Amino acid sequence: MRARVGILGIIVLAVALVLTPAAASAVLISGVDYATIGPIGTVYQGDVMISTFMTSDLTAQGGPPSVANGQITSSVYYNGTVFTYVLQVTPLQAGESRLSTGFLPALYNNSAGWDFTGAVLAGAPGTGSTAFTENLSSTNLGWTKLSTATALWDGISPDLVTFFIQSTVAPGLSTYNLSGTGLPNGSAAGFAPVAAAVSEPGSLLLVAFGVVGTVAMASRRRGFRANRAA
Repeated sequence: MRARVGILGIIVLAVALVLTPAAASAVLISGVDYATIGPIGTVYQGDVMISTFMTSDLTAQGGPPSVANGQITSSVYYNGTVFTYVLQVTPLQAGESRLSTGFLPALYNNSAGWDFTGAVLAGAPGTGSTAFTENLSSTNLGWTKLSTATALWDGISPDLVTFFIQSTVAPGLSTYNLSGTGLPNGSAAGFAPVAAAVSEPGSLLLVAFGVVGTVAMASRRRGFRANRAA
């Protein structure tokens, strides 16, 4: 009996180790100027969406209600090879400093960035090439405003900045997030390079429970036979 329990324990531990998510280590990638990416084709199947970033409603917990902290217009272009996801983001309050994806994009040649000239018009210093740092982690892609760019996204119009992602993955729907230091995160829906597939952890979970169930059934059968023999 102890041997059977030990085997089950080892399998459950192995399953837990497999399903434990790895730390989301981020790496810096060079932001590309939107003006330099070349022909992006035409709007793909009329894919244009305007959404509002909304914070969570915390009134039930005694917190603040949901508020709008920004707007995003997402559109998709296709040149026959690559999909370009264009994201026009306008914060609705001062202090917002980070745009991030709610998904991990499969980038085409690490091509993602923002409109340098548009960032300058929104208050970024210099040529706009250092307006944001671009981080790609194991879970998402994010753009963080340069801390010394105090005039950028300061709540004074115009604050619109155009970001983009290039991918060979056709569009689906996912979320984008807008946040700032000490400010609640706002989420909005938009077109994104995402695939509608069963996640790998979910598949592993099904396989793992199948293995555990098989071992458990085998143990029960051996026990039943032993009892009948006695």
